Amino acid sequence: MTSARNEFGLRKILVATDLSPRAEKAVARAMQLAEQHNSALTVVHVLSVAAKDKTRTRETAAKIEEDLRRKVHVRSHRNGRSVKIRVLSGTPFVEIIRRARAEEADLILAGAHGTDFLKDLLVGSTAQKVVRKGDRPVLIVKQAARSLYRRVLVAVDFSEDSRRALEVALRLAPRAEFYVLHAYQGFE
Repeated sequence: MTSARNEFGLRKILVATDLSPRAEKAVARAMQLAEQHNSALTVVHVLSVAAKDKTRTRETAAKIEEDLRRKVHVRSHRNGRSVKIRVLSGTPFVEIIRRARAEEADLILAGAHGTDFLKDLLVGSTAQKVVRKGDRPVLIVKQAARSLYRRVLVAVDFSEDSRRALEVALRLAPRAEFYVLHAYQGFE
């Protein structure tokens, strides 16, 4: 089901992928949201490489870009949507944030865990760093996109950030049932 974009919808969506199965779930969800909101979609992969391997990096980037293009081609052309594919080099979270700013993305999507669980556990995942250091709303995707969001829980602490989170959630799933939760520790 496609709805026309409105002033409150998401105009531009960026999804980051590390090419893992969990990231594929984020790409599928991003494509679903782009269709739902009639949004532009950019798929980003960042190669973390040393400067001395520039030729190999270009070859690897071209192959990854071709593979990503093939993966999103069927679904994107089925609904008449074009998808930008960007393969970048650098520090993943930095390049994702930089590209989201350049694209003026309204939302960034990423998979729940990367390909290296132990490293993610010790130093934090790329997605966690994008959330902490970025300036765009981030949706972390854990499960495959089966349907549009029907129920949404938004935790609030009455801060400006939680107000913005609620606004983005309302834009993201305008037809969903919403639950707003504020928890506090009482005094004894």
